[in-house]
Amino acid sequence: MDQVVKGLTATKRRLKFAFANVQECIDVMIGGTDMLKLRSGKKTPYKRTFFLDLEGGRIRWEPSVKALDKSRILIDSIDEVREGHQSDVFRLRRGLYSPNCCLSIVYGSQQEQLDLVAPSELKASQWILGLKSLVKKSAGSDKVHKRQNARDQWLKETFEAADKNGDGTLSLDEILKLMNKLNVGLGSSQVRRLFLASDTDTEGDSANALDFEEFQNFYKTVSTRTELYYLMMRYSTSGEEYLTVEDLQTFLQTEQMMVVTWGDCERIIRRYEPTSTGQQDMWLGIDGLTQYLVGPEGDIFNPDHKPVHQDMDHPLSHYFINSSHNTYLSGDQLQSKSSVDMYIKALKLGCRCVEIDCWNGSDGEPVVYHGHTLTSKVKFYEVVVAINKYAFVTSPYPVILSIENHCGVDQQLTMAKYMQQIFREKLLMERIDPNSRHLPSPEQLKYKILIKNQKLEEEDIEEGWVTDEDEADEMEDEHKAFCKSSLRSFSDPPEGTRSGSARLRTAGSDPDLRTGAKDNSGFVRRARSPSASSTLKKSQDAPNKKANTVGTPRERQFSLPSARLSATLNPRSFGSKGRSRSLGTEDDMQDIIDLQPRRKVKLARALSQLVVYTKSVRFRGFCDSQANVKWWEMSSFSEGKAQRCSIERRASRFVMHNRKQLSRIYPAGYRIDSSNYNPQEMWNCGCQIVALNYQKEDKAMQLNRARFRVNGNCGYVLKPAAMRDDHFHFNPYCKGIVYNVAPVVLSLKMISGQQFPKPKGVEKGEIIDPYVIVEIIGLPSDCAVERTKVVDDNGFNPVWNETFTFNMVMPELALIRFVVMDKDVVSDDYIGQATFPVSSLLEGTLRQYDYLQTLQCIVPTAAVQAIVTFTWREKESRCQRCLCTSSNAGPFRDSRLRIIPFLAEYFASSGRAKFQVK
Repeated sequence: MDQVVKGLTATKRRLKFAFANVQECIDVMIGGTDMLKLRSGKKTPYKRTFFLDLEGGRIRWEPSVKALDKSRILIDSIDEVREGHQSDVFRLRRGLYSPNCCLSIVYGSQQEQLDLVAPSELKASQWILGLKSLVKKSAGSDKVHKRQNARDQWLKETFEAADKNGDGTLSLDEILKLMNKLNVGLGSSQVRRLFLASDTDTEGDSANALDFEEFQNFYKTVSTRTELYYLMMRYSTSGEEYLTVEDLQTFLQTEQMMVVTWGDCERIIRRYEPTSTGQQDMWLGIDGLTQYLVGPEGDIFNPDHKPVHQDMDHPLSHYFINSSHNTYLSGDQLQSKSSVDMYIKALKLGCRCVEIDCWNGSDGEPVVYHGHTLTSKVKFYEVVVAINKYAFVTSPYPVILSIENHCGVDQQLTMAKYMQQIFREKLLMERIDPNSRHLPSPEQLKYKILIKNQKLEEEDIEEGWVTDEDEADEMEDEHKAFCKSSLRSFSDPPEGTRSGSARLRTAGSDPDLRTGAKDNSGFVRRARSPSASSTLKKSQDAPNKKANTVGTPRERQFSLPSARLSATLNPRSFGSKGRSRSLGTEDDMQDIIDLQPRRKVKLARALSQLVVYTKSVRFRGFCDSQANVKWWEMSSFSEGKAQRCSIERRASRFVMHNRKQLSRIYPAGYRIDSSNYNPQEMWNCGCQIVALNYQKEDKAMQLNRARFRVNGNCGYVLKPAAMRDDHFHFNPYCKGIVYNVAPVVLSLKMISGQQFPKPKGVEKGEIIDPYVIVEIIGLPSDCAVERTKVVDDNGFNPVWNETFTFNMVMPELALIRFVVMDKDVVSDDYIGQATFPVSSLLEGTLRQYDYLQTLQCIVPTAAVQAIVTFTWREKESRCQRCLCTSSNAGPFRDSRLRIIPFLAEYFASSGRAKFQVK
């Protein structure tokens, strides 16, 4: 409460600095201010001078040993400006600096932070008010103008960086070096010819050199897409290098298959044509056409899918829900920092289910951390305050707090008190409709916070005993399940293998498994420990002895890799049809899952009463679930258990289970590095809360972003009808026609790319050899991978002109992933990627996207082009697996060119590139 009062006081004090003219604040920022720059993990602050570069639209500071793009923040990238001690950096230094002098700038897609201490309250107020004004103005500005400004700024910075002697011009030698840096594979004679053609000033100091204006013309000549130029000339009835209004209308109707009026075409010209002559005479040149195609109208992603467009009145169990595992951690699972800011980041990225591991604090205040590890602790109170503030900033739909409770009764009462006092009317305390027989909808639960935890059977007692649902105990069961199943699976090898020992190789003989290498799908395999075989031998020698249970449950969790050899998932432990011999029948599954009763823990009634629709119960098999589990109860599954439930002969039952109940999946305990499993396997079975480690920007998180970027990024995506319909028996391993779903043929013609940046760490002077991998990720029958040829020594404008065709049974569930790689002798280098829901792709002849986030630099003019074609074929067939018939007809859809966006790893700085698809 004291913190709230101080915050209000600080706000009131700043009111007197709310100048009538914000320009006063801007002028102060342009002049520069000395401030302290604080960093996480660094005790000593850095004194830097911060400036506003209004022309460049950025905040920069000096001195700095970092590269230019590392010592600046673009105004367009600023998401929020916080006042006072509202970051982890300031919370750890509370008392050292006055909150009235502190500010935090949150920027970038990954919610990075810049924490600053101004020399006075006045200076802090001026920067806060100035920044907020600039951010508000930037948010309302036209995207086309912002993109053009970014391109112009990049060109200016590129020119200045290439001007080594600082004379304001570029010589031929400097131009040649710049072309090599930009991956332009032109010969020196060709560059010289273009250089001389652009050098219009043949006398004076700038003779035999290009000034900035001449350099702009030179770059325009080099970067002009020949395919776009010829396409424009094909539709130019006058033969001039532009399109009239009538020409543009014909182009859009023929190539882009758009219904446009004369007025629409005039609007496009006024918006995208950069020259005043073109706007006055109403024509669109090559620069304007290019800008139009890389603008919103040329996006490969369906604009109708960007806002909330799905029916939000279905029960919660009918949606995929964006979810996070161990949300508080900022790094690995063993010794990283616990952070309140991670909750803010997850919620602002659209996450709707966050996890809170609660433990007894030494001062009577509950704390949040990864118990029995070296991770740091944060106050439960601070976590609740942050969730309350940011829960509904990105989405109005319900937030689920997955509580893992390790507190005593006294501190449970404190937890309940904080949540009731802080959340107030947001906290759901009773059912929406007492007579309902199914979960409420996201629409009914708007702006509500739900608590997932155990619940007392009798609410008339102050405290009672409940079964512990700790993830560490689940991991212990997984370990014991493996030890028990391994006795059967390894002593009875399947046909085609010589012996169990031939199938079970130790870590020393299997380097891929020893290092946890990635498989063909890009997901990390389970790493086998060198002690695995000895563990098995001990189990066989003494099968009746109890397993070693030395240490706490959480400590035992981190020793699991040595005993959990992933026998149930390793192909070598499966039969010829991919079924695990160790799993046996459904009853056999019961034995694997429910090895022994869980321990009991005390639960306070005050905390129990906060649980309404998301009561945690233990999963005891599909038969027990169907007979005994109520619709308001839900179960958590470890990665291994969920994968055993999702094998082919059980998958349809898992789908049925998930029509009524919520299922939460979380990563295996051996993923100490915060890596992730493949979420698509869980989505295929209808699992709603597929919790991932947001700390790790890997392929799984890229798929997760793609899955939830639709529907307004609200965190809820409606499952396909076949997975919701109680009257339909759906199996994700089906290879035939799915009920009420038209099979689709997706055709992609990968045309060309433009100006790919070099991967981080490449040798100086090296030009990349790019190629593109196209991957379909969905039902097992839909999964496919194709790749283009390698274009040698051309990262500036590589051309592929290759066509790929993909047949899909359920496009609603499929994702398409594009990855640009650089061919190398030892191992290929990653450049960037883009992933989309297949159902959200727009067909087109010419589609582009804004940018490619890469490992090094910003390249606003880069692109990849392709043409996208969908074909729905009329078919009538019987699905042998699902035993259903379906007759689906759909029109043949013509092709248009689209541009595809790319997103890179979390540790990468942003850059821009595009490629075209047909």
